Amino acid sequence: MNFSKAKRIYLDTNIYICLFNETPRFITKVKEVIKEIQKNKIEVLASALVWHELLSYSTISNTEIALFKSFFSGYKKFKFKNVDTAIAEYAAKIRREYKTIRAPDAIHLATALITDCDLFISADRKLAIKEGKLQDMKLLVIENGTRMKKGILA
Repeated sequence: MNFSKAKRIYLDTNIYICLFNETPRFITKVKEVIKEIQKNKIEVLASALVWHELLSYSTISNTEIALFKSFFSGYKKFKFKNVDTAIAEYAAKIRREYKTIRAPDAIHLATALITDCDLFISADRKLAIKEGKLQDMKLLVIENGTRMKKGILA
């Protein structure tokens, strides 16, 4: 895995969940992704929706919230992007074009596209879009913890 050409990457919420929960099926690949990002000092973007999704678990503890805060503030090249009307409109366009994409996923994709991310990384196989017209952005979907599937939003 080599992201050295990427300047800005978007990590879907499920990547953080896999990392924090050390999900056996994905943890090896997720750790490789994080290591590659840190090695190449790549900027990482996330919608504020990521924060909402992480904190929405009914069983989340104050310790886990502190861990999340520490993780996000610990990497200087990490930035949250608030959902504004431009992102909301773009997300609606994505949903009109791709009927199977849910609203949160459309917001994540729109945020990545509007902020000029080179790469969108997810563990959600439903996001392996094969057709349509968004923008050129590579989509990397982690599968089964052993391989990655490349798709293009084009």
